[in-house]
Amino acid sequence: MIKSALKFKFLRSILGYISGLYLTLLGRTIRWHRLDGDGLSGQLELDGSGILVLWHSRLISIPHLIGREYRPNVLVSKSRDGRIIKPYGIINGSRIIDGSSSRGGVSAYKKMRRELKSGAYLVITPDGPRGPARQATASVIHLAATSGEPIIPFSYSASPMKRYKSWDRLMMPKWFSRAAYAFGDPIYISPNPSKADIETAISALEDSLNIVTAKCDAAFDYPPEHIPHRYGDSR
Repeated sequence: MIKSALKFKFLRSILGYISGLYLTLLGRTIRWHRLDGDGLSGQLELDGSGILVLWHSRLISIPHLIGREYRPNVLVSKSRDGRIIKPYGIINGSRIIDGSSSRGGVSAYKKMRRELKSGAYLVITPDGPRGPARQATASVIHLAATSGEPIIPFSYSASPMKRYKSWDRLMMPKWFSRAAYAFGDPIYISPNPSKADIETAISALEDSLNIVTAKCDAAFDYPPEHIPHRYGDSR
């Protein structure tokens, strides 16, 4: 019945705003803690810009932490799930860019370039919207290369929390949980990278995101999420 209802745009919008209000209230009960480390020392510059990246499984954290203060541009897919999550970002101060690698990608890419040029932050899940989980695509590398802006790895973890049986095993903090977040070192991509440079940058991005995610998970004694890497070994 729910799947049938989601075929109607106005019902998806209603469900989206209900979900957005629920997640906003949930986020305000969480006790957030920044982990010390390298990178941006856990802080963004209000007058800066860059490409914030995090694995799709950790996307719930962004609106709580930087939405209203930094008003980032968040890339949201045109899928049904994306239409539902869109109001959640808007309620918390994010500006939405519609598109993904499979739908509306060219227009979304152009808009992201314009926003970076104007000095804004972008938020992208490099393994979204459909996976494979924790395997980055080259699109964020190209965007960094053409804009000259850094890629900033980011992640969080929480306890207690729930993991859904979705393709990305989405993490959902529970009410009044504790949460830790951290940034990795900024990654700069040189202009006009070769194919080999792009593959190297993708691997470095995946490594950095896995490291910062494992660091946040370790704060609650969770084991690292090891998955088969694109080149055959395990991370």
